[in-house]
Amino acid sequence: MNLLYIASKSLLYLTFDEGNYYDNCEIKISCPALKFLTYKSPMPKDIVINNLFSIEHVNINFDDYDRNCDEKIGILVHKMIKEAPSISLLKLCKASLKGLYKEACLSPICFNKLKSLKLKLGVDEDCMQVMIRLLKYSPNLEVLKLWCDEMHDPEESIVCLDSHLKSIQLIGFKDEENEIELIRFFLKNARVLEKFRIVCAGYALTSEEASKKVLNIPTTSSQVLLTFHDAKLKRWSDNWLDNC
Repeated sequence: MNLLYIASKSLLYLTFDEGNYYDNCEIKISCPALKFLTYKSPMPKDIVINNLFSIEHVNINFDDYDRNCDEKIGILVHKMIKEAPSISLLKLCKASLKGLYKEACLSPICFNKLKSLKLKLGVDEDCMQVMIRLLKYSPNLEVLKLWCDEMHDPEESIVCLDSHLKSIQLIGFKDEENEIELIRFFLKNARVLEKFRIVCAGYALTSEEASKKVLNIPTTSSQVLLTFHDAKLKRWSDNWLDNC
């Protein structure tokens, strides 16, 4: 199949599932009523999206990540999300973020209605910078869910951290120093944060020592509920962090 063209005035949900291969296929989508778009397949040859006037949720997850295709992935992802500036929920895989670095710097997209952002991050600087830009251009963001490793302080003000971001979930916590730095970043910069949920990795040992490290981090929010969970999502520690 060389071309997949989906055009509908009434379609609400569109999902590209795992196991379907579009690597030699050009995909065209024109669905003005579409609300939910999910892509969980290998990267297509090209994708063209038009008339997404009603889109609310976008989930992009390329399951055949090739490090040599970062630039192409970035172009495709940028083309997809720039046609959906009104979305309220955006979920991006690691390949999408890494590829977006150049495109996001050259042509940033403002998501004024985005409320929830879910990201799979790598430890490299490119992923971190893309995340910072997504935060910067999502001024009303309230919920951030991360699978990540490392963080750096931003060089400029980020509106959602100053006034809207209230909930963060960090998944796969292994009590490593770069993860502590990540937590320190958000506790330092998220000024209205209310809940911070940490889910430990399945092979990581949860300990009071890890909890103490986090509890000693100053926070700019007036009060934050910090919750630790083990790999089976059983809560094992609840702590209130007061403003230091």
